[in-house]
Amino acid sequence: MKPRKTSTPRLLHSRRDAADILGISIRAIDYLIASQQLATRVIGRRRLIPDGELTKYARRDHPGPIIPPESRRASGASSRPEHNDVDPHKPQGRDDDRETL
Repeated sequence: MKPRKTSTPRLLHSRRDAADILGISIRAIDYLIASQQLATRVIGRRRLIPDGELTKYARRDHPGPIIPPESRRASGASSRPEHNDVDPHKPQGRDDDRETL
């Protein structure tokens, strides 16, 4: 992304810009968002990170690696519910028995 030519500081950043600012990967940004270590704002379809959140994150110590939220659970239980009766080959969310017009 090209640098902005205005002198007004940006208040909200895309995931890519936030990753560049913090010097980490976009995937790490996604993990931080999912684990609620970075707050976000939604504008339309875009999820943006406030500049203050990046500053707060940068000022804290982070002794461990950035890992997915599922890996943080000591019990090893998944956050996804068990669906043993779901056929993985059948499209979900559709009622195949309904009539087509």
